[in-house]
Amino acid sequence: GNISEYAGLVYQDYLAPATVISTIGVFLFLQNRKYKFKQKTSMVITRISSLSIGVYYIHMLVLTAIEYAGFRGSDNLVVLIAKLFATYLVSLILSTVISKIPVLNRLLLSMEGGKGK
Repeated sequence: GNISEYAGLVYQDYLAPATVISTIGVFLFLQNRKYKFKQKTSMVITRISSLSIGVYYIHMLVLTAIEYAGFRGSDNLVVLIAKLFATYLVSLILSTVISKIPVLNRLLLSMEGGKGK
């Protein structure tokens, strides 16, 4: 098999050992970094972090829509990477839009049991 076929098998399950290990590795790398981000970069990271639960909720719907539109190839590494970025970007945009609508923000994105911020 080719590399993208292997990557698809190894990373398609959230609890697969490779997924768990690489996620922990990225987390530890970012947590233990010795450099500081510039203030603007830090603000962008904070904003994206505040939308992460929305991205998590929405991403499977977005991925399904992308695959329904015809981008089903999981045996092509370029298609897999394009789907990854497209799914994240569209999910981030939708999460941003939802966060701007007070009722939807309270119902879907609030971590405080629907009480809002």
